[in-house]
Formats: sequence, C-alpha cells, structure tokens
Amino acid sequence: MAKYLNRVIQLDFPELAGLEDPDDPNSRPVIWLTIRNPKLVPGGELVGKGRGVRREADGSIAISAEGMEEAYAGYAKLIIAGCVLDPDDENDDAAPLPMPPSPAVLNRYPIEVLNRLGQAVADAAPR
Repeated sequence: MAKYLNRVIQLDFPELAGLEDPDDPNSRPVIWLTIRNPKLVPGGELVGKGRGVRREADGSIAISAEGMEEAYAGYAKLIIAGCVLDPDDENDDAAPLPMPPSPAVLNRYPIEVLNRLGQAVADAAPR
C-alpha cells in the first residue's frame, strides 16, 4: 500500500531562545513548530484569492494588511503543534502563545518564525 512520506516538518528555532536544557545538545529548542508539509497540502487550502497583493513596477511584490491576513490564515492551517513565546513578554519565563494559532495570534509571531513558514510554503509552490 502506498502513502506519502514526510507528512509533517519540524521547524526549530534554537537561535531565538536556545535549548530547553542548555547542558544537553540533544534537547529540544525552546521555540519550535511542527507543520503539515506544504508540498502535500491541497493548493486551495493555502492559496488565497490574492486580495491585497500586487506587483510593483520594479517587479517587487507589495502586500497590504488584507493580503497578510490571507497569508496568516493559510499559515495557521499548516501548524499542528509547537511552542512560540510571546515576544512582548519580557519576564524570564515568557508565556507561550496559544497553539494551534489563529491568524490573529500569528500576527504576534517573531518575524524569523514567519519568514521560515513563508519559505516552507514558497519551497512547495509550483514553478
């Protein structure tokens, strides 16, 4: 019987908050995500209607707030589990953001996490 391989992808961010146990190099990073493999997600689930996205004269892409909301809705469908700390919590034991995240919660994610999610989706996009 055939099945897809690599149905999920682990994204680790040790550079943002280190490891759970700094003395054990095999411990899990404090900040991590497990996502559905974007290469296996039906295109209609991730691709929005393109609202708020336009190509500028110089070839760059401009995304409005509406376009970002659409992107975050697609990213939220990918995330299965994880731990992302609230970047506004300056306590020594910062609170994690809710999982799985809503698009509104994704708006509070550190840009590095959003960039890696976006890269995972871009890598899966048809060429």
